[in-house]
Amino acid sequence: MILFHHTGLNGRNGECGVDIRRYHGGHAVVVVTELDDNCGPSITNSWPALADQICHEFDLLAGKTIFIEKYPSHNGPMSTRDETYDLVEMEVDEGKHRLCDWKRISKEEVGI
Repeated sequence: MILFHHTGLNGRNGECGVDIRRYHGGHAVVVVTELDDNCGPSITNSWPALADQICHEFDLLAGKTIFIEKYPSHNGPMSTRDETYDLVEMEVDEGKHRLCDWKRISKEEVGI
């Protein structure tokens, strides 16, 4: 996993983990992980700009890249959550992402 610094909501900087799997023909799957120590905007609040920034930074094709949002399990004094994965469904218009929806998927569907 690569530590990725991004510009999020209202120009605030955030950090997330990025794991890229490249496939033939320019296709890629990117798993973006929310970090417990991220002091900036969450990855959920950073789409679709986050997708554009990742594509630019790692030379990925917007129309051929699938994004998956991952929240790891967390057991803290203020909150507890199970690990989750969501397919971030976006349309691409002139090379820019436009957010559409999220779809919960299993770890097995992610293939990790």
